[in-house]
Amino acid sequence: MEKNTADSTNAGHELSEVDIRGIAWSGAGLAAGTIVVCFFVYFLLRFMTTIHPIAQAPLHPPPEPRLQEHPWEEYQNLKTSELNQLHSYQWVNKRDGVVRIPIDRAMDLLLERGLPTRKDSDVKK
Repeated sequence: MEKNTADSTNAGHELSEVDIRGIAWSGAGLAAGTIVVCFFVYFLLRFMTTIHPIAQAPLHPPPEPRLQEHPWEEYQNLKTSELNQLHSYQWVNKRDGVVRIPIDRAMDLLLERGLPTRKDSDVKK
């Protein structure tokens, strides 16, 4: 069986290769399957809640660790305390003379004095 090549080139696509009916039936089958699965899940969830209703669960607190009740406020308090530690003077150990200094001052001192280094005699070979 010979095809008319002039007709297929003028049409811009091959009319004999596309099965529109098969595509439509596949789409309808997918839609029907989706609806069946949705109904199945709906009735399964209704059945499961009648067996073990969530609303009738005992009202006792969950085990530790619990979620924060006000996480944003607690975060702000933590951030404020950390910033206070970074930017203030404070005794860490008064007996040994250990002091916490502001971070800007610590960086300035580090630039002035440099990092401690070992002497060649301290290095074991």
